Amino acid sequence: MKKIIAAGAGHGALSAAINLARNGCDVTVYEKKTEEEAGHDWVDSVDLTAFDFAGIPHPPKYICEPSLQMSFTNPAKTVTLIGPEKDPEGTAVYVDRKGLLRHLIAEAKKVGVKFVFGAAVCGAVTADNDVIGIRIADGEKEKVVFADLIIDGAGVNSPVRRSLPERLGIINEISEDDMISIHRAFFDKTDNTMLDPPYAVHFYHMGRPGMDWVITKDKCVDILIGKFSPFDDGEIESALKDFREEYPFIGNELLRGGTTEVIPIRSTLPKIVCNGYAAVGDSAGMTVPLKGSGIELSLKAGKLLANTVLSIKDGVFTTENLWSYQYRYFTMLGNKFVIIDAARSFLTHFSPETVDYFLESKLITEKEIAMADGDVSVTVRYVLSKLKTALPKAHELLPSLLSAIKTGARRIRAAEAIPPAYNEKDFAEWAQKYES
Repeated sequence: MKKIIAAGAGHGALSAAINLARNGCDVTVYEKKTEEEAGHDWVDSVDLTAFDFAGIPHPPKYICEPSLQMSFTNPAKTVTLIGPEKDPEGTAVYVDRKGLLRHLIAEAKKVGVKFVFGAAVCGAVTADNDVIGIRIADGEKEKVVFADLIIDGAGVNSPVRRSLPERLGIINEISEDDMISIHRAFFDKTDNTMLDPPYAVHFYHMGRPGMDWVITKDKCVDILIGKFSPFDDGEIESALKDFREEYPFIGNELLRGGTTEVIPIRSTLPKIVCNGYAAVGDSAGMTVPLKGSGIELSLKAGKLLANTVLSIKDGVFTTENLWSYQYRYFTMLGNKFVIIDAARSFLTHFSPETVDYFLESKLITEKEIAMADGDVSVTVRYVLSKLKTALPKAHELLPSLLSAIKTGARRIRAAEAIPPAYNEKDFAEWAQKYES
């Protein structure tokens, strides 16, 4: 029986582990946190249909909340747009991240996945062009565990991916420009105030490129501070102070969270497999650019990876054999986000004044906000075309806007032309176009 190791208990790695172990594979997950600590201490959106795709039972209802209607405010706080009422079908929910990890871990244990918690993965072990194991911290030393396949679910700054030799063709470092820094905290409420809608999003809050929000719940206030670059000293405290002045019901008692994380907001990395290795989730850049949402994509990608592994009859996990996983992920899921990534490179360099102009001049209206709940790539195309007609501000932005449109179109064509089978020459030519 082939031995498979998952480095990190991420959503995608656990989805793959569940589906592999269910079909008789020997799977062990190494996770640096304890079982109780695993998972971010906050809630996130997910569509329950992703669990159906992955063949995993829905999380229990007690860790899920209905999706919420949102409002959107410009930096100058002169315009507030109201988003559409949320999912009437009830499949879009907010799920407690810690509860979700407990659910996935429990499902994995049921089918025989083994776990080693408190085991910090330090890097990959390679021999020639093969990944053959991982290094794990063992006190002041390191120990090596070997496997036939390493599934990298260790996050955006995965020590496995970052340690791979350049010759294997996997991007080691995800640029800071391709990440969003997120601070998430839940505070007590000083009274019973509920915002209407309850979910208030602020674009470029205090002039900082990014997105913040305040969500009122019955007994707490959920606050996110987000920036398209690392936080500078004092930025988080300044944002919280401003929110407390605007929303005086925000208390000072931290109930949960209070941590800062980084999330990839780029399109999927151009290569996520090599001999003995497959990346999934944040380690592979599997999030929606601009938004950073990744749970659904990770769950689905884990299922696609498991299907590929199970289809390899000789049990030899070469790049060529694993390529089917990358090809199917790109063609089914990843390609649609390339246009969003091109738009991100344009939109995230706006000044606060430009964002104010777009909302105040009604170039961005509730129609565009509502469209974002549908096909995001269609929304981006529509918004870019609308911005192209804007006067007078568009004259200042026209060169970079046209560049973003051309880049997006070129990268879409490249992404759609991903080779169905792997060879180094075809891959190199494709990757150059995809990343250009």
